[in-house]
Amino acid sequence: MLFDRRDELPSAYMVATKNPPVSLACAIGVLVVAAAIRIRAAQNSLWLDEIWSIDLVGRISSPFEIFLRIHSDSNHYLNSLWLYWAGARGDWPGYRIPSLAAGIGTVGLAGLIGRGRSRASGLIALLVTGFSYVLILYASEARGYATLVFFSFLCFYLLDRYLKTQHWVCALLFSVCASLGFISHLTFAIFFAASLPWAALRLIRARRGFRGVAVSLAFCYVLPAAVMTALYVADLRFLVVNGGATPGLARCAMESFAWTLGRPPGLPVAASCAAAAACFVVGLWMLARTEPDAILLFAGTVAVVPPLLVIVSHSDVLYVRYFIVPIAFVQLLLGFSLASIWERWGTAGRGACCLFLAGYLIANGLQVSALFKWGRGNNAVAIRLIQREARSDPVTVGGTQDFRIGTVVDYFARTEAHGRPLRYFAWGRWPEGGVEWLISEKDSYEDSAPPAPAFGDSAGNRYELFAQFPTAPLSGLQWFVYRHRGM
Repeated sequence: MLFDRRDELPSAYMVATKNPPVSLACAIGVLVVAAAIRIRAAQNSLWLDEIWSIDLVGRISSPFEIFLRIHSDSNHYLNSLWLYWAGARGDWPGYRIPSLAAGIGTVGLAGLIGRGRSRASGLIALLVTGFSYVLILYASEARGYATLVFFSFLCFYLLDRYLKTQHWVCALLFSVCASLGFISHLTFAIFFAASLPWAALRLIRARRGFRGVAVSLAFCYVLPAAVMTALYVADLRFLVVNGGATPGLARCAMESFAWTLGRPPGLPVAASCAAAAACFVVGLWMLARTEPDAILLFAGTVAVVPPLLVIVSHSDVLYVRYFIVPIAFVQLLLGFSLASIWERWGTAGRGACCLFLAGYLIANGLQVSALFKWGRGNNAVAIRLIQREARSDPVTVGGTQDFRIGTVVDYFARTEAHGRPLRYFAWGRWPEGGVEWLISEKDSYEDSAPPAPAFGDSAGNRYELFAQFPTAPLSGLQWFVYRHRGM
């Protein structure tokens, strides 16, 4: 034999054959568990934003009107196309199928991107993204955020491949996928804008020349830029930004950083934010040693482009979900950093990685358990309870906020009535004796204490707290169901 002892084998052969079945089995196992968690997280009732999206497409007669008529920031085009095609199906988990597929695909892409750096990087990237509460949450509801992250990761992978190989197929696929990213959600602009200087620098350093750089960038960026321009002409210039939370840019940025690590319950936002920011800075420092060009992409995606877009848009309505692309890229960078520590810092580094990952999994696991328990408010369950316990016929319901409560009640009254009529009365239009049921609500980020132990209206009707429906963090509405004392 050419080699008589194992220690005489070439190093490349040793690397290629060192426990690949074990690593592959671990990766598949993590992906399967991550998929199962997302599927389980989708098994709860629809909430306001999903129902609102379904109602919007229910008013149109052609899929083209998704781009030409709706003009609402709740219209996430790709998701709306699916909802339009699916049609009216009530409280149907199938509305969430594209998000589930994209969410699972995102985890796989994170592993693939990491695997291009090292086996450890691929596995840890799978762990970090696979068990991220934020990514689980938005991969299990019928909105455009899961496909947004999926196409951001896919475009990162394809653009990196193109810059390494200069193969036109990668550039074409990047161009198409970037166009789909914009159709998924407009905040794809965060990755798109940050990727441009990174790509330009990589091309310049490859000595492509001015013409080569210009042609390569045009091949990658002209089509998605044209798609974005078409969206502006058809829809965005007429866009109506609906009301919502206005915490301010600084506060929302802090919240977003805090949720990057799962925002451990009981830990102040400032502390969680500081920990995540430290991880991000360390990640950039470690990236500078191996891929200095990529600092432009990660710093731009996370810290530079998002605040600029908020300032340019002049919108004060902000939610953590608007920063889901920066959150995902911090987590991807975290996977790279932990893998580097694991591989280079010996036993101490591996111990530190294990401790960090354990804390990360516990923090996110606690939030996921709340999602499993409370869902997004379980509003359909609340409606069924009202119908089962009601004494009036038809069942009469009012609310403290007509749009947010009335939209949900009317939807489930149409789809979950099961033969017993239910009618929602707008505030100020209640029958003389009042409604039998009064619903008050709070956002997911507010405390879970009932707004009052009892309510009274101008006609002297009294309502006492009957049931409470909490919601998981970052999604859904908390409902507080009150019953007329005299009914």
